[in-house]
Amino acid sequence: MHSIRGTSRESNYEGQDIFSDLPDVIIGRILSILPTKEAVRTSILSKRWRNLWKFVTKLHFQDIEPYRRNKIDKFHFLDFVYGVLFHLNNSRIQSFSLYLSEKYDPNHVNRWLANILNRGVTELSINSEKDLSISSYSILESQPLEKLVLKMKLGFFTVPTFVYLSSLIFLKLSGIIVICNTPSNDSKNLTLNFPVLRECEIVNCSWLNVEGVTLEVPLLEVLSIKHTRSLSPDFHSITKVCAPHLRELSYTGHGHLLRDPTLLDLSATHISSAYIYPWHSKRETEEKTVLFVCELLKQLNNNVDCLKIRWPKDLVLAHYDLPVPTFGMLSCLELGNVNGEILLIFLRNTPCLKTLILQELWQFDEELLNPENVPSCFTSNLEEVKFRKIKGVQHELRFAKFVMEYAQVLKRASFSPKRNMHGWIFEKVKKKILSFKRSDSFSLIEF
Repeated sequence: MHSIRGTSRESNYEGQDIFSDLPDVIIGRILSILPTKEAVRTSILSKRWRNLWKFVTKLHFQDIEPYRRNKIDKFHFLDFVYGVLFHLNNSRIQSFSLYLSEKYDPNHVNRWLANILNRGVTELSINSEKDLSISSYSILESQPLEKLVLKMKLGFFTVPTFVYLSSLIFLKLSGIIVICNTPSNDSKNLTLNFPVLRECEIVNCSWLNVEGVTLEVPLLEVLSIKHTRSLSPDFHSITKVCAPHLRELSYTGHGHLLRDPTLLDLSATHISSAYIYPWHSKRETEEKTVLFVCELLKQLNNNVDCLKIRWPKDLVLAHYDLPVPTFGMLSCLELGNVNGEILLIFLRNTPCLKTLILQELWQFDEELLNPENVPSCFTSNLEEVKFRKIKGVQHELRFAKFVMEYAQVLKRASFSPKRNMHGWIFEKVKKKILSFKRSDSFSLIEF
């Protein structure tokens, strides 16, 4: 029997640890991909690896086990974080991420922040499931910051009347109460100036000790504002956004939280998509909620391609003559929880509409089938209609018939049943829809 020997090249590499031969800094960058706890554990591999974790450039700490979700003892967690920060060899850290499931003395977190910010960190993320008050001045003075995420159950953040971060590109604030530290005789207006910010998300944040909040973001492309908590009269929200290059806008929440109707200063902005989901509460009348939405729509300046509006289910819109502005450039419209009158108002004010998506239609009376109600987009542009959450009720079938008969350039219509709808009911709906008269251009029905 002949023995099989490896090639000379294989013999040369046999037993050789090529990875360990890399420079310390390079190994540190590779270890930065791992959770910090795992990177530190590599110190037990050999004498060569004992101190290599100290060259990591990305730090991620969390007080629960990442896979088993078991909570780590608070004292062990504190010792671990302090130990890592004390032994780091790098004078510069790229990112710092902190996840806290328990309540901690804010002094610990503020010391960690001071240490990291002194190392020129560019990405900072703090996520706390408990209340947490952190020192803001060290963050606000950190001009290298490019990404800032503060997500808390309830966090407190004190700021001066003017905040400027020159390098910030991404900002997410959630559950933060911003307290403006202003002398009694000074202006009560807060200005946040982020000259290169591209994306901003603000969730359930409120502003105390101010009369107005202005967000100056000349390069902002994506803005999302969510107000799902109701605020007391002493708290304010953002009252003005100066974003001439905005491309995507999303607003969800209570309309009464926007005290100033001139929220947006979009100049000549051409917005590709806008999503508006107003919430209705007992603190405001239905009419105020409706008027708020219409004011917000006016501020889009007729320069939006795709518009999505979801009305609250408890809002009865039939009683209002909506002052909906005309959207001469709108090509895609998605509506949810609307009745026939409101639907026709939007269709009349979108002459260039190509795609209509209906999430839920609550009403479409028979008298609306009159040919005089046919909007101009039906005769010139509307090519596709998508019916979502179909229940098979008469008013839905009326509108389907209205579309298929009068939309002269319609090419496609699709129908999706409401969840848990019985198959035999949907089969009856299919047969009814297929029996409707169709325009000559009609080519495809999808179920």
